[in-house]
Amino acid sequence: FGNRNGVIETEVLHLLRPSEKLKELRLKCYYGVRLVEWIGDSSFNKLLSLCLEYCPNCTSLPSIGQLPLLKKLCIKGLDNVTSVGAELFGKNASNAFPSLETLEFENMPKWENWNFREVNEEAKKFSNLRELRIVNCPELLGSIPENLLSLEKLVICDCEKLVISIQNLPMLSELNVQGCQEVVYKGFVDGSSLKRVCFSGIPKVYLCSRMG
Repeated sequence: FGNRNGVIETEVLHLLRPSEKLKELRLKCYYGVRLVEWIGDSSFNKLLSLCLEYCPNCTSLPSIGQLPLLKKLCIKGLDNVTSVGAELFGKNASNAFPSLETLEFENMPKWENWNFREVNEEAKKFSNLRELRIVNCPELLGSIPENLLSLEKLVICDCEKLVISIQNLPMLSELNVQGCQEVVYKGFVDGSSLKRVCFSGIPKVYLCSRMG
């Protein structure tokens, strides 16, 4: 990154707009401060997978919630993103992420919060999300989204300030939480689908059982 020009890279990326038949996009080691407008444009309605990796100057995420077939979203190594919120969902937030199954955040050293105050209640539920991974986000506060009714796998590692309340996850089968501040787990119910649990390096763990 030493001798690169972020302004030039933004202009180049703008001109590299691909075909709208694109199914997979991976952007890695981009030096610009902002991502170009075509990333997340709803005209890319065949896109299935989007990965943004090691873009150290970017300060915000693109509006990608209106991609109708997007199944996988991976955000990794965006060093200067501090908040994830309404901008991710787009203007028509009530119909955001209709097909998303896998959501991953990794190596986000300045990410501090999920800012969902302006996000539609239905959009927060990520209706088809099956896997959520949050790894090495040491400044992240608060908790994860609730009422993820389709979630089957939850992995959270090395998020030292995160307080995790786990409930309303009826389909959860695999739970792996390591190196977080606190876990409140209210998942022990009759007929639970949970098959594998790992808790490690957590100062406070509260396990609550409920009758189904």
